[in-house]
Parts: sequence; structure tokens; C-alpha cells
Amino acid sequence: MYSWLNIPAKGRTVVAHHFSPHCAGRPLFLMIPGGVTALIAGVWIYVVAKAVRVDHLRSVHTATPQLVVLLAIYFVGLAIFSYAYELYNWRRALALTLLLGIAGLAIIYVGVAVASVLRCLSKKDRGDNSELNSGHTSPVGGFYVDTPEGAGSGPDGNILSLATCPVCGQPLSAIGAPCLSCIAKTPRMAGP
Repeated sequence: MYSWLNIPAKGRTVVAHHFSPHCAGRPLFLMIPGGVTALIAGVWIYVVAKAVRVDHLRSVHTATPQLVVLLAIYFVGLAIFSYAYELYNWRRALALTLLLGIAGLAIIYVGVAVASVLRCLSKKDRGDNSELNSGHTSPVGGFYVDTPEGAGSGPDGNILSLATCPVCGQPLSAIGAPCLSCIAKTPRMAGP
């Protein structure tokens, strides 16, 4: 029996088991879709976490349900992958699932942290400060092109809801309503 750390030998064992007429089950039919599912869910976890923690495009409260669903899909995909990789041994598959899951989440965490540091460095190199970026739009670099309508950081760097003015941070009466505080501060031109 090969150790799970000897990936080439374990891979040969799984392939031999899959194509052997004497062995029950076809592990590759589970291993490949489970691994792809876990990989795609992991990428989406990174994208959502970056949108919340780095780009400030979503609040933690609105992203939490999506992250919970993505984490469930991620661990189910890893469990299916591990079950096939360990040739239908649930005990070893569970241990491998937990190990791979925690390692994968650590990699995602490091990726978000590096993205945050790189974003701060790019702002420092450009000489940006919070007062220059306090307009109605927020420059967003990297993966995103434009800030979604009504989302982004306010003047204090707090996450804004859709019914909050991005300039002054005052609550609005409705989504998309004009900010009465900003309208009052706008100088009026003399009429005819």
C-alpha cells in the first residue's frame, strides 16, 4: 500500500484500479469531477473574499451566505475526490479531505492577503490617499473593471449599502435616491 504523499505511485494505483476488470468501482469517474468542483469552488471563494476584503465591493453580511454555500461545495468536492483517491476508504478520505481543505483555505487566505498588500503598495506608489478617492466612484484595479452601482467604500472606508451616499455616508431614503445632504452643499447658479 502506497502512502498518500507518494502522489505518482498513488495515481498509478488509482488508474490501475479504474481499468482493472477485477476491481469494483471506477474511481476516476468520481475523482475528476470532485477535484474540478473543489477547484472551481476554491477559485470562487477567493474571488468573493477578495471582493469583500480587498476591493470593498460587498459587505461581509451579503457575502456570508454565498461563502457558506461555496465552502460546502468546496468540501463536498474534496470529499468526493478524496473518497475516490483513497479507493473508497471513508476514514482515510475524511482525513485527506480535512487536510486538503484546510491547506486550500490557507492558500486562499494568503492569496487575499497578498492581493491586499499589492493593492496598498500600488496606491502608495501612485500617491493616492483617502481624500482623493472620496467621490461617487471608486477606482478598482485588478480583477474588477467597474464598481457595481451603489457599492463601494465611503469616505471613512466603511462598506456602504445600496441606500447610502458614497460621498458623505448619509443614509438615503431609497436606493438610487439623491442625497439631500450633498444637494444642500452644492452651490446653485443664479437663475434668470
